[in-house]
Amino acid sequence: MAYKSFLSERGLGGRLFSSSLITMTVICAAIFCMQAGCRSSDVSNAALADAEMPMPDQNAPEAVASERPSYAQSNDGPTNADNKNIQLASARLNQSSDEANRVAPSSKLVTLRTLGAEDNFQQIVSDAPGVVLVDFYADWCGPCRKQGKVLHGLESFAAQNNAQIIKVDVDQHKAIAKQFAVASLPTLVVIKNGKVVDQKVGLTSESRLRSMLQ
Repeated sequence: MAYKSFLSERGLGGRLFSSSLITMTVICAAIFCMQAGCRSSDVSNAALADAEMPMPDQNAPEAVASERPSYAQSNDGPTNADNKNIQLASARLNQSSDEANRVAPSSKLVTLRTLGAEDNFQQIVSDAPGVVLVDFYADWCGPCRKQGKVLHGLESFAAQNNAQIIKVDVDQHKAIAKQFAVASLPTLVVIKNGKVVDQKVGLTSESRLRSMLQ
């Protein structure tokens, strides 16, 4: 009886010990799974965060287009539009010649000049003994600055040919620019004997300028 009682007690204790061990194992496994799940969730969230990119602003306003005249490409030959502008400018120039002739002429010929606010353009053209090359430009025009450097280099050549170069700022002399139908810069107009004989839009080569001044 005592032996059976001992076995019974050992059996009960063993079952209690086994039950406790199983319970502890289940608890540890649950804790481990919970921690692993949290780490996996954190990694997944971090990966998603790295993969997301902010959407571009689809409503961003486009750049405002410049209202300045466009720069024409260099073209050595006159176009139909150029010929039409030459005819219109010649007619307008002839209409103003009578008024210019009533003003006393200048006594000194200036080979290259920038038309001032008080200068009489029609009078200068009327008094010119030879070819007048009018350079329509603007301070904000990059090609105009390049064209101006070439024209300054031809000042002596113009003097030898009794020609004049007149630079006209289109922002300061809008009426004159309109008279010659200037739409792009730089624009060159050649006047001879009171009539427009040539008109060129865009950067012009030095050789072409020399031919204009002769």
